[in-house]
Parts: sequence; C-alpha cells; structure tokens
Amino acid sequence: VFDQLEALAEGSSPFRGRLAVDRIGVIGGSLGGSAGIAACRTDRRCRAVANLDGGLWGAAATDGAPVPTLLVASDHSPCDELAADGEEAGAYCRAVEAQFARGWARAAEAGQPGSWLAILGSRHAGFSDAPFLAEGVDVYAPLVAGQTIAPERLWRVTSDLLLAFFDRALRGAPAPLLDAPSPAYPEVVFVDPAAAVDAVR
Repeated sequence: VFDQLEALAEGSSPFRGRLAVDRIGVIGGSLGGSAGIAACRTDRRCRAVANLDGGLWGAAATDGAPVPTLLVASDHSPCDELAADGEEAGAYCRAVEAQFARGWARAAEAGQPGSWLAILGSRHAGFSDAPFLAEGVDVYAPLVAGQTIAPERLWRVTSDLLLAFFDRALRGAPAPLLDAPSPAYPEVVFVDPAAAVDAVR
C-alpha cells in the first residue's frame, strides 16, 4: 500500500502532487490492528498507527512500533462468560487476556508517544459497522451483544479520538482529548498499562 501511494503521488495519476506521502498513518481494527502495528514497526514511511481493540501477536506484541501509537479498547472481557463453561475454558481465557494486556502495554510503552484508552459500554465488533446492521440481521447480533453505548455515540467518540490522534501525530496539532479525561467524553477511560498487566496476573 505504501508503495502504491508513492507511485500515485509521483506518477501520471490525478493524485500526482496531492498525496502527503510523508505523513502516512495506519488504522486497524481487531487483527488489522496487530497488522498495522507490525507494518509500522518495520516500514518507516508509517508515521502513526491506531489499533481498535486488536489483540497483538508476534513482533507487534513484543516490540510495538516506534511511532505515535493509539490503542482503543472495548469494554468487555469474555472471561467471566467462559468461566461458566468450566475451569479449563476460564483458565485459557485468562491466559489470552494476560497476553493481550502485555502486548498492549508493550505497544503503549514503545509508542512515541503511546496512549491506551478504553470506551465504556463498547464491544469488540462495535468499532465496525456491525452495530448499525444488527437489528434484523441475526448473524451480527452476537458480535455486539451486551453493548450499552449507542452505535452513533461510539462512532462519534471513536472518530473524534482518531481525528485528534492523527491531527497531532501527522500535523502537529494539539490534542487535549488524548491528554486527560474530558467531561464531554465520559465514556473514555485512560488505562495505565502497568496496572492493566498487574490486574490479569
């Protein structure tokens, strides 16, 4: 993708001279969040990366990326539900949750800067278009089961966080929304990475 953007910016396409290829940011959701951090870890054309509730794997989890990094988590742990299925399922879930926390803590630490936020009332698939499609579409309903934040509000909060993040990382604009809790966004919680890791040990 980076190569194609550069080719479009330099070639004879209508995009020639119109793409700021020195200010590329990457957004990924779920597994795409891990892929985004992995890409930005190795390709310096990436100047910032945002991960929407994606578990991190491989080098993305152990090394993070040396660029501004925004981590936005959903407000849900399936461990309590899986624990009802037996001790083995609960233990597996806790191990996965611990791996998730360690990977996110490392990514937040490696980011320059790194921020870890959570949105109260959200679920993993809430960052996709699934909440807007769930009504009357049975296959989507389980993906957002238990979500208490309205889809429109989650979309608004997520969009504002992403805009503030990329404006700061790629344009040098101030981003007070990422610096401290805001009464205008009571759903947004600032997560302490060390505390999050300790909580799942």
